[in-house]
Amino acid sequence: METSVLVVFHSNCAVCRKVAQHLATRQRWDIAEVTESSSRGGMIGFLRGMLDALLHRKLRIRYEGREPLMYERVVVVSPVQALRLSKPMRAFIDSRAPLLRNLSAVITTNKIGARNAFADVTQLLGKPPKHTLALTRQQLATTHGDEALHQLSQRVAAELPVKKQVVARKELSLTANE
Repeated sequence: METSVLVVFHSNCAVCRKVAQHLATRQRWDIAEVTESSSRGGMIGFLRGMLDALLHRKLRIRYEGREPLMYERVVVVSPVQALRLSKPMRAFIDSRAPLLRNLSAVITTNKIGARNAFADVTQLLGKPPKHTLALTRQQLATTHGDEALHQLSQRVAAELPVKKQVVARKELSLTANE
């Protein structure tokens, strides 16, 4: 088992993708993506989504990345959809809850719904996420968003076993001297 962090994201309009890439790049963490198996574009996709919601159908997803069990920490990044955690991220967490040790959650939202999304994560995991961060698009467009992401990444990194932190510091000092 590796002692590292995996960032798993679902993104509808590139916002969560950028957040996940920012976290992963800054800390040299691995990244993975959750997508829906079928498109929800256009009127047919919209109607299929409504029908799935009404009938409480499980969403089929595609996951591109290494298995979370290989990591000490997992950070999920998801948008709010209809005031809840996005359905693809719900399906991901639901299907892998026992493998998601020490999960932290970053939620992006226009204004509201983050509280419900964090409640969804708690319900799916059976316990609250280790760390939570809710960011609006307005915050992400400012230095406030960068600072909040930096603080979250520092909290997650600080909890890694000491051996991993020392290796990361050595790598940073080598690149600084070159």
